[in-house]
Amino acid sequence: MAYQTIRDIVEHVRSVHRRLCDAVREARSEADDERTALLLAVIDEHESTLERAVESAQQTGGSVLDTWLQFDPNAEVERAMRHRASDSPSSRDAIVAHVLETENSLMRLYELLRGSTSSPSVQSFFLSLLEIEDSAVRQSARVVLEAGDI
Repeated sequence: MAYQTIRDIVEHVRSVHRRLCDAVREARSEADDERTALLLAVIDEHESTLERAVESAQQTGGSVLDTWLQFDPNAEVERAMRHRASDSPSSRDAIVAHVLETENSLMRLYELLRGSTSSPSVQSFFLSLLEIEDSAVRQSARVVLEAGDI
């Protein structure tokens, strides 16, 4: 299994978010509706929150970001992204499922990484990322509920 710094892992997660945004934008252009616009806004805000968390870690010395951990970029998150890329989401339900599946995969990744270290500062960092993902999932679910589609 490969080793990467947390900084590299976070960049990988950001890449996943960019691809998720691209998929939602593409689907939105095909099915221009309010729900996909709101989901896109949630993802954009989520990316900004993630950026602030990384900046905060850098301002506190950045040592957390320079920590090496075992990380296989072809693990669960990548498999989920490849699976979804092959059947590009076209319906509103597929878009929502794509967003929620990706966010849930990232939550599982953060849990796995958090449990793979004994460093309290690294555990705390991944806990904060886990809370950010949880908030994004809740916001996405709220968008769906408010759209009255469930």
